[in-house]
Amino acid sequence: MTEWLGSCYDDRMPVTTASVVGIPSKTTWSTTATLRLQSAELWCACGFSGSDDSPYEGRHFIDFLETLSAANAQEFYQQVSEYLQRVGEKTAFSVALAYRTPQSVLLITFGFGMIAFHRPAGKEVRWLMDGTQENHILEGFLQPGDTLFLGTARFKDTAFPVEKFIQLTLDDFTAEVFPRVQKHANSGEIAALVVREKGQPTPAAAAPAAPVAPQKLATAAPSKQTESSEPTVPSSGVSPSLAAHLISPEKIRAGVEAAHVQDVTSKNVRHRLPTQWLQRVQDFNWRQLHLVRIAAVIGVVVVLVGGLIWYRSWNVTKEYTEVVVPLEQLVSDLQAENDRFAQRNEAEALLERIQATRVSYNANRRRVLELESSAESVFNQVSGQREIVNLPVFYDFRLISPDFLASEVAREGDTAFFLDGNKKQAISLNVTNKQNESIPIDTQDELRDMTIIGSRLFFLTNSGVLSSTLSGADLQTAVGFDDDVEDPSYLSSFGENVYVLDRGAQQIWRADALAEDASPSGWVRSAAGVDFSNISSMAINGSIWLGSNSGEVYQLLAGQRESYDFIGLPEPFTSSLLVAANEEGEKLVVVEPAQKRLVVFQKETGEYLQQITSEQIGAVTDVVLDEEERVAYLLAGSVVYRVEVE
Repeated sequence: MTEWLGSCYDDRMPVTTASVVGIPSKTTWSTTATLRLQSAELWCACGFSGSDDSPYEGRHFIDFLETLSAANAQEFYQQVSEYLQRVGEKTAFSVALAYRTPQSVLLITFGFGMIAFHRPAGKEVRWLMDGTQENHILEGFLQPGDTLFLGTARFKDTAFPVEKFIQLTLDDFTAEVFPRVQKHANSGEIAALVVREKGQPTPAAAAPAAPVAPQKLATAAPSKQTESSEPTVPSSGVSPSLAAHLISPEKIRAGVEAAHVQDVTSKNVRHRLPTQWLQRVQDFNWRQLHLVRIAAVIGVVVVLVGGLIWYRSWNVTKEYTEVVVPLEQLVSDLQAENDRFAQRNEAEALLERIQATRVSYNANRRRVLELESSAESVFNQVSGQREIVNLPVFYDFRLISPDFLASEVAREGDTAFFLDGNKKQAISLNVTNKQNESIPIDTQDELRDMTIIGSRLFFLTNSGVLSSTLSGADLQTAVGFDDDVEDPSYLSSFGENVYVLDRGAQQIWRADALAEDASPSGWVRSAAGVDFSNISSMAINGSIWLGSNSGEVYQLLAGQRESYDFIGLPEPFTSSLLVAANEEGEKLVVVEPAQKRLVVFQKETGEYLQQITSEQIGAVTDVVLDEEERVAYLLAGSVVYRVEVE
């Protein structure tokens, strides 16, 4: 048997890596890292989630690793463990680490992290840490050709078998795993890193010698070398208290030998049984059968087969008459229906019924599938509903600024502006050629929202509205607030005026943004039934449209509330809404992140036009339409999605 041994931290044995990281949100953040420390190499896959501080905690953890100054594996483990104990109580984390020195490699997981190992001679992947223990540590050695897999606990939800990566190149591994991670509901918690030692395995590694999972080591029979003495832990500078958690090479050999013996025994049993039956068949004397007996057997077989064929045909016809024919009639009636709304409801109910129908025979099954296709075609024509598995990614800001997390978007012509209020930075993006420019905002005030008038940007703060050029220069106060403004929350513009929604004062303030010494004045005259403290978004296109946290959409015109109802909406709104509309446009777009849907209405009449659903809409924080109202751009942290609307 060979041990899990080999050169470590050797420049003649460089490694190749491949990684996959999910899309972050306001409460999730993940990454991978490959670092060169003073006397060791470090590989890391980590994820942080559960609170608004998660992105900050994740970035700060990577900064901590980059500045780590551990003299040995013991100090490294203690420093990382002490650091993670200081992470906020509301933030959950999952971390997998590989710390390689010239003497050994130390594998550590926190928060149910996962680590797998493959040695080419072993021809299978062994889980070393499979995410079933909150904290886990293991020490061993590597050889040329070995592969390590590090992942966060959420990676197992992608249903991607880690055993599969031994047949893949690292590029193919990334290509197969990334789509699964991108469309996952908890994408921001997923990170995976594959580290592969270059070079060919040493001759001593010809026999299977991959390490086995710690759960199996506890029950494996000890080898002859370890029966008489306790296994020892490889020396790596780890303290005795830490060594009690390590897995020694002797236990690894014992587990591999026990698995090999069991595998050989199982193969012998499988090979022996077919041989016994084959011998019995060979010893049988077929010539002893009488011809009459042969004829009788054949006759019985023919009768049985004929009976079975008739019985099956009778059952097929009976099932068709009782199950399929009624569905055919319902589909025919649906196609003849003239009322669009009635047809939509009937199509939805009939489609659910057909999908729940189960038949036993292929001929009827094919007919039911045809009826399902016909009903679905009618439903798609009248429902306007469309499901998108993966929304098209229009732009990923991590390409130019890894920690940029936008929360607001505004558009002027072909250029959209995205604001990260926490970072005090905006990015302009041309939606035609994707040319971009970073815009720093040099202010100490909290930036809450943003809008555009002509060639100037306007930013909402607690004390007033700031103004700058489109490049961020000439930053000045455009509108100052007095004590009447209590809680400015949303900013929008129409013409040369800016409008500020004040949750505290239950008012919308208006001011001429281009006038000198502009001051706000109350715009709302009568908005009975509108609770401004419950408003979640605001858009202006002649009327002011307000979305609420409880699923209502309000229209205000000339400072007064107008009656407005949705017609034909498939399911009522029940949670926070984001609204978008263009000046002089004909459409009103409403996004409901909690229900993962985008709904399009005819603005004047409130008639429902289209509904698009996708898991990725759940992370959207703002939405804007293009000038032609054919495309909606959805903002989700560092990612901008592009969705075509009717």
